[in-house]
Amino acid sequence: MIPFLMLLITTTPVFAEEGTEQQNSAVVFDVSALPVVLQQERWDLAPSVTRAGSYRFLGSGLADPKWTPFYLKRFAEKQDSPAVKVALLDLILRSGGEWSEAIYQHLLNESDSTIRAFIIDMTKRLDSATAKAFIDFAVEDESPAVRAAAMRAIGNHLELDRSAVVVEALTDSSNEVKLMAIRTAGWSRNVDAMPNLIALLTDADNTIRLKSLYALQKINLEEAKSQIGKLGLQRDSNSSVQRLATKILSK
Repeated sequence: MIPFLMLLITTTPVFAEEGTEQQNSAVVFDVSALPVVLQQERWDLAPSVTRAGSYRFLGSGLADPKWTPFYLKRFAEKQDSPAVKVALLDLILRSGGEWSEAIYQHLLNESDSTIRAFIIDMTKRLDSATAKAFIDFAVEDESPAVRAAAMRAIGNHLELDRSAVVVEALTDSSNEVKLMAIRTAGWSRNVDAMPNLIALLTDADNTIRLKSLYALQKINLEEAKSQIGKLGLQRDSNSSVQRLATKILSK
């Protein structure tokens, strides 16, 4: 059974302006107006398995903003598996209610990297000012999956100007992080990333070389052509790199 119908979380404000004193506040998720029978059904509801093998909560009327507080309550209290919790986060996102402060507080103490990474991906639905706290937390995460998610999030919130963070991520020990940083560098036309992208053109990983060349030509086509000539990338050991180099030279 559901332990109680009102979830009370006492915390400090998440998005206080820098330099201002934070005061204690309470965030209340009031589910008392929701039908009790439906609450019990949705507390016990299991997600469906998609063709891709992931979990998703499906059903008429589930994605409704008035139910967001209840889904946040279940997320905070029920001992669901990480895969089910990710599906619940997806439902929270689709429901359209307010979730950012409660989920941010959970992020700070979440031990599962899959859940943390999904939370960072959720920030694509937030305004940049709200997403900032999530991103700044994620770029320092110990998990490559979360740091990679941070690079994706930066690409969705370019107005935050995290170009220096992207440049640094191009030297990350994880290829997963590097690939997302390369994509964001190219997408944002990050001129400061060019030296690191050029260095990655000789990386041992084929995909790193390919994506770095693609990003570099988006930032500076003539520099990309110059590097192709210097490194002989049109004769690269990888056929995909060869084709891209040849295509760039034809422009």
